Amino acid sequence: METLSWKRSITLVLDSAIIFLRISTVQSLSNQQRITTSHLLGDAFSHIPHRQSKSHISKIPGRTTRVMDTVPFKFVDSVVELLGWQTLDRVALQVHHGHWKPAIDLHYRNRVNYRLLFQKTERGANVDLLVNRRGEPDLSVSVQEIQRNRRFARIVEVHEVRQGSIRAWTSTKLLGKAETDKLLECVAPLIDQASYRYIESFFDLWKARGNLHFWLTFDQYKLDGERLRSLLSRGEVSEIRPNSREIFFKHETKKSIARVIKDRCFRMECYTCECDRFVKCLLKQYCTSHHDF
Repeated sequence: METLSWKRSITLVLDSAIIFLRISTVQSLSNQQRITTSHLLGDAFSHIPHRQSKSHISKIPGRTTRVMDTVPFKFVDSVVELLGWQTLDRVALQVHHGHWKPAIDLHYRNRVNYRLLFQKTERGANVDLLVNRRGEPDLSVSVQEIQRNRRFARIVEVHEVRQGSIRAWTSTKLLGKAETDKLLECVAPLIDQASYRYIESFFDLWKARGNLHFWLTFDQYKLDGERLRSLLSRGEVSEIRPNSREIFFKHETKKSIARVIKDRCFRMECYTCECDRFVKCLLKQYCTSHHDF
């Protein structure tokens, strides 16, 4: 099974709840919207047990409560809509804030994720198959229906099956080239595109703020470019094994690290020391050698 090169879903992992945001949507937000979203997510998910805080008292007493209680439900709902299924599963059980819980429960109960599979036949035609999260073929839904219900239905992966067969293929419709092209045009808007600008944007945001936590992962071969090589050349290179490298960047003013891992895939990570706020510090856990500045 081989992933189609131009349809790789990208996920962003944010700090406390390991929050997976749709990158394309985050990319479209203004800087002020990103900052506001980041603050609110931190407030809403600050009580998640797996990262227990030494104290839930805000530096500015009462500020968190006032902000969270006045946020419009429409905004809360739009933020929860950005969460991937991994995060949604966790926060549905662990977040109990009265202003966020209704939106989280709504999306948790109604969210459905699909993988779209393609396979060429001996006659050269293509067949497509939607597979649900449990790995079961779902013949009752179409790409067009998912388009109409993008609020709750998602296509999270697109794969071309090169070997083997699935019994459900026999119940699917054979597609010619024109039909396949049309189907892919329908699917394309539902899948995030990988681009160097994501790394550049989040790297700039990390340099400006110095308090980010996220993972950004996608295929390395999409990232050939002089600007990317120039950026990575400014970091501290640490060899892991042949053809695999770690590149570290230390923030100029904050106790924060950006790490780029080049392996079979390409991953950018940002961690900030939170020893003064939480029992577990992600910077110390994942970048032990760079924790002591």
